Amino acid sequence: MLKLKLALCAAALLVFAAAPAQAQDPVDAAKAKAEGKLTWYTSTPIEQAQKIVAIFKRHLAAKYKGKLVMTDPSFTSLQVSVVGMMAKARGWGFYEKLRLNDVMIVQGNQQVSDMLKRGERLIAVGALDSYAADLKKEGHPIKTLYPSDGVFIIPSPTSVVKGSPHPNAAKLFAEFMIGDDAQRLFPADGGYSARLDIAAPPGSPDLKSLKIIAVDDDYIEKETQRIKRRFNEIFQ
Repeated sequence: MLKLKLALCAAALLVFAAAPAQAQDPVDAAKAKAEGKLTWYTSTPIEQAQKIVAIFKRHLAAKYKGKLVMTDPSFTSLQVSVVGMMAKARGWGFYEKLRLNDVMIVQGNQQVSDMLKRGERLIAVGALDSYAADLKKEGHPIKTLYPSDGVFIIPSPTSVVKGSPHPNAAKLFAEFMIGDDAQRLFPADGGYSARLDIAAPPGSPDLKSLKIIAVDDDYIEKETQRIKRRFNEIFQ
């Protein structure tokens, strides 16, 4: 949410729309929201200025109203990590404001993909990039955005369970999973490899060029139930 602070300036004369129209510089709304705030120095009467600020703010939570779709952390562990870290960094007020945009909540990323495919929603919030890649392959006009203020990388680990009946076979498979053949499958299907020496998916930025938001796994494990409960209190 872009915060706007008023700073009133004295002026002997206030003239509206007196200057000839000039070509405007292009506006990048995403970068504006990433900056987060601005100060407006104006000689506009305070009551009128406050009305303008209020309208401006409504124009921002309204631009995307009814266009967003997001998964429910009660049904996907990926979203538990994302929601948990976003709420920890920005507070639950971030999601309370997001709720005002009439966000559609679905169980998993397949449902998110279906909503985009049918055009019922236009923007997926925090969705899994491999589903977007599948839609692109099907010919849908999908674009994946990588926010400049950071992205989440949620790993899909492979482990060998202690006391398992076939530990050597399991270790062999775990070693295979980080090898070239297995790791090259992920970019081919639209996801990132766990290895930096494996190229990014076609059309996606190099992993080393992205700002990564760290996930506090201990915090997420401890707070999982509270994260799910608070999310559903807001969106249901």
